[in-house]
Amino acid sequence: MGKIIIFNVPAEKLGALSILNRVYNEAINDLENEYVFVLSGNYLKNEKNIKQIHLTWIKKSWFHRLFFDYFIAHKIIKKVKPDKIISYHNMIVKSNLDVKQTIYLHNAIPFADFNFSFINDTKLWIYQKVIGRKIFSSIKKADEIVVQTEWLKRKILERFNIESKKIKIENQENNFNAPKINNFLNYKESNIKYYIYPAAPFSYKNHKVILEACKQLNEEQKKNINIKFTFKGDENKISMKIKKEIKSHNLPISLIGTITQNEVMEYYLTHQLIFSSKLETLGLPLLEAQVTNTPIIYRSDELFEEILNSYDKKNSFESFLDLKKLLIKE
Repeated sequence: MGKIIIFNVPAEKLGALSILNRVYNEAINDLENEYVFVLSGNYLKNEKNIKQIHLTWIKKSWFHRLFFDYFIAHKIIKKVKPDKIISYHNMIVKSNLDVKQTIYLHNAIPFADFNFSFINDTKLWIYQKVIGRKIFSSIKKADEIVVQTEWLKRKILERFNIESKKIKIENQENNFNAPKINNFLNYKESNIKYYIYPAAPFSYKNHKVILEACKQLNEEQKKNINIKFTFKGDENKISMKIKKEIKSHNLPISLIGTITQNEVMEYYLTHQLIFSSKLETLGLPLLEAQVTNTPIIYRSDELFEEILNSYDKKNSFESFLDLKKLLIKE
């Protein structure tokens, strides 16, 4: 029997927790190996071949996380003495033992084609410029890299001189657990065009292009359009600026606050999806909207084309003027 240690301290909600649960279920059925999960909370049940190490303090701050990376992780590995290390931290885990490591690379920020602002997007800048270097170093050292898309595999191969077979593409369906929706419930057309963009108010989510498109609408066109953003307008400087622009230009956009994945799926029954993001690793809303056969308007992008593949209820745009035409298209 082999021993596998899995590091996944980021997992606590939504997509990350769904992935953790899937890996846990696979581990339960793998009776040939013993598993040790290193987590930030008690999210799983112990089984005959599964043990857990809970570090509840690890997510208090970046300092706590760095303290774990540099002073705690290698001690856990030394004590467990695993035959294999699997890291969901986007980078290898520090170890004094000669053990094969697999990293799951699920963050595309270091591979962005644009630079984040230190002043306006400090955390994202740090992740891109500082943590990104650690990720790049890990890619060179890891024995195996698991990604979600062909797009990210190409990005890695373009940047690093490594063998293609070292990178494994995991089936998107493995990391996408849509809430159960009745098969007979699909998107229904309406006289008023309803749209939703389920995204947090970050600069790379590119709400700006939607605002600019709506500014080009005349008052009569605005009456037939209703767009919903999923934040309140007080979360950060970007959200406050968006809220101010909506009010000052009388834009047909509502701020509905944060909603659950179940609520998002319900909205897809009556709302088309607008997806204007500049950077994603997978683009979960693009997968979600296809479940309910919902029309999708998205920013033209190589990755999004891969995710949508042969989906036929889609239209892409490159500029805010393109988007305006799609919004008023009969």
